[in-house]
Amino acid sequence: MKKGSLFFVLAVFILFLALPYASADLTKKPLKTLPSPPSVTNAPTPGPIPILLVTAPAGGANWSLGSKYDITWSSSNISGYLRLDLYCDLPSPHKVGTITANTSVSNGKYNWEAGKYLGGVVSTHGKGYRIVFTATNPPITKSSPQFNLIAAASKVKPVVSAPVNNLKGLSFIYPRRADLFHKGISYTITWHSINLKDAMLKLELLDNQEQNVLQTIASNFVNTGSKGWKVSMNLPDEEKLYKIRLQTMDGTQKAIVGPIKISKGTIPPASLKVTNPIMGDRTFGDIIPVKWASTSACSGNGGPIDDGFRIELIKTNEQGTVYEKVMDLTDVGYVFVNEGPTGHLNWRWDWNLMRGSCQTGTYKIRVASMTTPGACTGVSEKFRIVDPNAIKEASLPATFKNRKHCHAERYDSTDQPAKCPQFPDPPPGKGRVGSQATYEDLGGFMAASEHEATYTHFRSRMDFPGLSFQHIRNRIVKKATLQIIPTETSGLGGYGGFCVDRLYALNGPWSKCMDMPVIPGFQRSVSTSQDTKYIDVTAIVKGWMSGSTPNHGFLLTNLQVFPAYDDDQRNRCWSYYDANLQLEFE
Repeated sequence: MKKGSLFFVLAVFILFLALPYASADLTKKPLKTLPSPPSVTNAPTPGPIPILLVTAPAGGANWSLGSKYDITWSSSNISGYLRLDLYCDLPSPHKVGTITANTSVSNGKYNWEAGKYLGGVVSTHGKGYRIVFTATNPPITKSSPQFNLIAAASKVKPVVSAPVNNLKGLSFIYPRRADLFHKGISYTITWHSINLKDAMLKLELLDNQEQNVLQTIASNFVNTGSKGWKVSMNLPDEEKLYKIRLQTMDGTQKAIVGPIKISKGTIPPASLKVTNPIMGDRTFGDIIPVKWASTSACSGNGGPIDDGFRIELIKTNEQGTVYEKVMDLTDVGYVFVNEGPTGHLNWRWDWNLMRGSCQTGTYKIRVASMTTPGACTGVSEKFRIVDPNAIKEASLPATFKNRKHCHAERYDSTDQPAKCPQFPDPPPGKGRVGSQATYEDLGGFMAASEHEATYTHFRSRMDFPGLSFQHIRNRIVKKATLQIIPTETSGLGGYGGFCVDRLYALNGPWSKCMDMPVIPGFQRSVSTSQDTKYIDVTAIVKGWMSGSTPNHGFLLTNLQVFPAYDDDQRNRCWSYYDANLQLEFE
């Protein structure tokens, strides 16, 4: 130790036994204290799951422009109002306009003059239209299948392309409020206009206060509904807020969108990764979310409305080495979700696996850019399509919510705050459990030296989305076993093994690392050995599936390492792991 004397060693040892992390000098000010034991509470049972189902228009329906139809839906556990937006997926997904902003959820239907939206109407027939439903209480979004807007019947008065009374206006389609952009990357700005077909327009980038023009994107150009924009490299590297203004050259008509975000960025190389479906069983009647992420290079370095994708069902063998295309799945439109870090665009398409659409077997989903194939092609993990009556066993992979909780203290005469260490994120698809303690001697000459100490807990929740699959949720479970597979451990101070303590079943939302609303009477000690664990969870899973027990997943709590008391000491034990829920059916 840095102090060296036997007296000091003895004094510190006595302090350790008497009052850990307490100061011997009452003039020293601890900013934080060590964590208290975790609180275990019984949370109230949460409300039922909200459901919103679109019943009309049906997939492939032909609705005549100008004729009236009922847009219909069914719902439960949703209140308030719906916003209905008209989208078109051809030549690439984009919003056409808002049909209504406030129809009551409880109505179950909305009578719509096909093609009409707030501020305009669709003037030409076409395929690939969808209606997107957005509820706010609670937040939920659903899309209809693709349908067609066909030419108006002869007895119907021709539909005009703009409302009467010489109304004029401009409104943005893309970008939208809060969209993210990167310096040096090209995007396509799009908009709607009313009675401004021959107008000359100007596009400008403004500061968030709309006081200064930072970039003239384009000036004195013909109104075509879209304009390319390469974000200026002269903007600051740090992420800031901006707005975009579109106006006629005389300034009589204008639209502003924002704030948007712009930060430093480089064009990542072309790549596309399919992130769902993952390995597991599916059956007829399931709705399978197909998810993928692509770089902007897969759409000519443009914005999210500039791309089209081909989604294909591929049959393979159990080893996943033989491929045979079965069919295209692009008959129902996909939607842009958001832009992730470094310009990656996230997409989703919900595949309704209808009986008779394909045979049972092992499959993959292939997604390819229609404008930049090759590098912009990705394939999902293999999965099985099975006959639900033939399934006697199932193994459902876990998804994880990892949290950490740090307590830090600093004893010295300065005003510097205590700081928690930085930790790497867990590998994708892994849970993490464990703890770490650190101690740094800051000098001083008192028995309790000036120091900074931290203690961090790592915990993780396991969820099993596969329980919602139709061929699973309607079955009677005979036995349920939770399989936990330790994969890697990081240890210091003599610690190793699997850094775990106990398994709980949660009874409510897990909002904080140390707050554990658990189901009374269920807890299991978990061995710290590195072998695979098999824990009987039949009673809990049966309750989940019957609805008598709320399903908030399982929680692993951490092994608590000994607090650190010596100069530059670190005690650490954290582990990564996989988990599966193994089911046997009646």
